[in-house]
Amino acid sequence: MKSYHRIDPSAAADEFRSMLVDLDGNHLVVAADSDEVILSLLIEQLQQPGVATSSPVPVGTDDVVQYPLHPLLPPPPTLALPCRRLTAIRGDVVHGLHGLRPGASTIDELLIAIGESLLQRGWRHVAVPGVAMRWDPQNCNGIEPSAAWQESVVASMVGPANVGLEAHISWATSQVQSLSVVVDGACVTDDPHTGTQHLVVQVARELANSRPTASVALAVPVESLDAARIAVAGTTVTVVDRTDIGPIDVMYRPYQMLFASELDVVATTGRRRIVGQLDMIGFSNPFYHPSPGLFSLARNLQRHLMRSSDGVTFISQYGRDSAVADCPDLDPSRLHVVSCGADPKPSPGDRPEGVPENFGPFVLCLSATFWHKNRAHAIASFAELARTGYTGSLVVIGPEPYYGRSVAADEKLLQRLDESISRRVHFLGQAPESEKWWLLEHADAVVYPSVVEGFGLVPFEAAAVGTPSLTFAGTAPGELLSATDAVIDTWDPKQWAARIGSWVDSEATRHQVLEHVTTVAIEHSWRRCAERTWDAIDAALAQPVHSGHVEEGGAVSRVTAWGSGLAPGSTVRFTAARAAPAIRHRVHHAISRLRKQIRP
Repeated sequence: MKSYHRIDPSAAADEFRSMLVDLDGNHLVVAADSDEVILSLLIEQLQQPGVATSSPVPVGTDDVVQYPLHPLLPPPPTLALPCRRLTAIRGDVVHGLHGLRPGASTIDELLIAIGESLLQRGWRHVAVPGVAMRWDPQNCNGIEPSAAWQESVVASMVGPANVGLEAHISWATSQVQSLSVVVDGACVTDDPHTGTQHLVVQVARELANSRPTASVALAVPVESLDAARIAVAGTTVTVVDRTDIGPIDVMYRPYQMLFASELDVVATTGRRRIVGQLDMIGFSNPFYHPSPGLFSLARNLQRHLMRSSDGVTFISQYGRDSAVADCPDLDPSRLHVVSCGADPKPSPGDRPEGVPENFGPFVLCLSATFWHKNRAHAIASFAELARTGYTGSLVVIGPEPYYGRSVAADEKLLQRLDESISRRVHFLGQAPESEKWWLLEHADAVVYPSVVEGFGLVPFEAAAVGTPSLTFAGTAPGELLSATDAVIDTWDPKQWAARIGSWVDSEATRHQVLEHVTTVAIEHSWRRCAERTWDAIDAALAQPVHSGHVEEGGAVSRVTAWGSGLAPGSTVRFTAARAAPAIRHRVHHAISRLRKQIRP
């Protein structure tokens, strides 16, 4: 590395001119101090082809600081002019610069003149990754360079359209200042009980716990503020109204979107946007939507968010692969598998009202009535288990969604079974959390025959209270539990019954499968999920913004119209499309109930 001369930016202009003449090929550094590490980083950047000056990344810290780099950062970004408080100038490029503002009385003026002349000759001014200081790269301090090189042009060159500079500022800011992250909890209600609601709350809690220097907020509907505050009690997470979010660094939506009305908040909040795609079942299955129009709208929403966001998270590799299969144009560097928390904390259990004290042994099926949850297979497997001598019952719990329900098909299957078996199948509907944990703890086994899962928490919940579970070895459960007897690679009900029967008959076999599931759970804790999510956030902050690009020069220079919000009228169309099927469903349901009441 060549030697250098240093001059204080407050020195006289004549002294600076003299140094320019006497450099003899050595570099020149304008700096108020002489931190050798910082200066060496600036001078090292001068060795890059075409670089004439190097300056700190302009970030809001009064002191000059060094910060760690991220492997996804773009190349050193271009500046319009060098920093007047701290810059390194390549010594052999200024020999031909004569007559620089003869009337200039400050180094500030001379640096602007040098910057203009070097840029005119094809040299670059760059910011040095890893070095940050507060300065404004758009500010010429009132010094108008020339008619062709106006202050407005300087501002445009380092404005939002300069995505390389923006990426370095974004990353540097996250390293030298407290980072602000908002977790979108649009799904949170007064009674959070679904898996998605649980995931949103746990992600917010663990993001705060695993990086205490960051500011983490959970944004929920105004009517759910109190419930959300209870859910995150004991952490530093703040709870905010989802419609009143101030300026933030990162908006994180941990689950896919189904409602167009939720898009604007996610699309327009935060310097970076990251979205989660738990699974692709709602994207690929039209039977889970009340109309073809709403099916297409859900697909467009999810496709749009994944394509335009700065990062997309998945809770399994299977989930990531499924998304890429449907959207192969997604940027692989922005796709992250963050897993899910497989370390549930059981709550005290309460016996459900539908389970009397003398109920006896039972096998549990815990799932919603969606078709892909495959309740029919749970019933068929129980029937085979009963035929081999099992004297207990099958208890089925879980919510019944409006659309995509398998209830009618399940009832037809029951009607085909012997009455001695069908009368031992009990549907309890949606159970509160306390009742769910009681059932999980007291069941002989849990049968979980879901065809598609983005992760599959049920086997881990069951193992947390000492109950083995059996699920299909496809999709995410197969990925996570392939080395255990908690998964099975056939849909033969007899083999399912035989596996469950072995657990009922052998405590050692039961203990072995529980030990295996517990071992897997260690690698998929909520803490590990949060750490991987932070990795995804860091990657998004280090890359150029992906959620929309700014064009410079105003309307007269506009090439494309790029927007990340809603198309005009989308919310109205969505609301109307959803309202009509919902009304028809409610009317049909009311008529069915009335017919049952008046039937002789």
